[in-house]
Amino acid sequence: HIKSETEILPSQYYMLLFLYYEMGTNQSDIAKACLMDRSGVSRAFKDFEEKGLIIREVDEDNKRAYKITLTKKGIETSEFLIEKEKEWDDMICEELDISREDLLKLLTKISLKSLEFNRNQF
Repeated sequence: HIKSETEILPSQYYMLLFLYYEMGTNQSDIAKACLMDRSGVSRAFKDFEEKGLIIREVDEDNKRAYKITLTKKGIETSEFLIEKEKEWDDMICEELDISREDLLKLLTKISLKSLEFNRNQF
């Protein structure tokens, strides 16, 4: 769905959703949260801006930084992706005969272990 029904690349998915949940954040915070370098985030945001998904405004508290907000199109794209994610979760839950809550707990544990492993190994 990311590739066929939106204008974003799969690698940009987490950045867009981070912006949806943390509207008005800056590029540095997004880079840290998405485990990316600032230049990669900057390139992605240039693409987002050209596609009409975000607005970058100079941060009044730090003139060298930008606050990033989603446009109406950016919000609609994010909500579409969130809905597809819920559909996917429901399908997996049905297949595994597990509640969505239990699935999310399990995935959270796996994600945290993966982050811990990566921090210790790299």
